[in-house]
Amino acid sequence: MKDHNPRFLYEVFMINKPTKVKEIATPVRNPCMGVCCLDNQDLCIACKRSGIEIAEWGLYGEAQKKAVLVKVEERYSQAL
Repeated sequence: MKDHNPRFLYEVFMINKPTKVKEIATPVRNPCMGVCCLDNQDLCIACKRSGIEIAEWGLYGEAQKKAVLVKVEERYSQAL
C-alpha cells in the first residue's frame, strides 16, 4: 500500500501543483490523487478536499476551484 503520511502527500501535492495556487491558469486542475478515502473530519487523506468539495468539483467554476485549492494548501500546512 502507498505511504499516506501527511509529509508524503504534501510533497506529492506540491510536485503535481502546476504553479502557485493564485497563479493557476484556467482550467484549474483537479487535485485528486486517486486515493479517495475520507478521515474523521470528512477530508480526503490524499488531496485534503472535503467530501462536498470532491462531489461538487465538476460543478464549481474556476474561481471556486481556486478557492478550494487555497483551502487544500492550508490543510496540508496544518497537517505537517
